[in-house]
Amino acid sequence: AYAEASFTMTTERKAALQHLLFAELRTPDFDGVAHISREDGCKVYFKDGSWVICRFSGTEPLLRMAAEADEQAEAERCIRVWRTFLGL
Repeated sequence: AYAEASFTMTTERKAALQHLLFAELRTPDFDGVAHISREDGCKVYFKDGSWVICRFSGTEPLLRMAAEADEQAEAERCIRVWRTFLGL
C-alpha cells in the first residue's frame, strides 16, 4: 500500500526543517527501524520492508512525503508521524 502528501514551504520554514533533518539528524521515534538514508531526503527503512521518505522538491516550494507498507493504514500512519514531528 502507498500513501503520499505534499506541503507548501516558505524559504524560512524549508531552511529550518533542513537544519533539523540534515544538520541535527533528527527523525521521529519510529519503531522497528532498520536504517535511515539521507541521500535523497530522509528515508526511513523498517525491518519489515516498509519505508517512509520526507524530501524537498527540487522544482517547487514543497516538502513531499511518501510511504509504502503492507497495509494502507500503516503507510498513512507513517506520514502522520512525520507531519506531527515536523509540525505540519
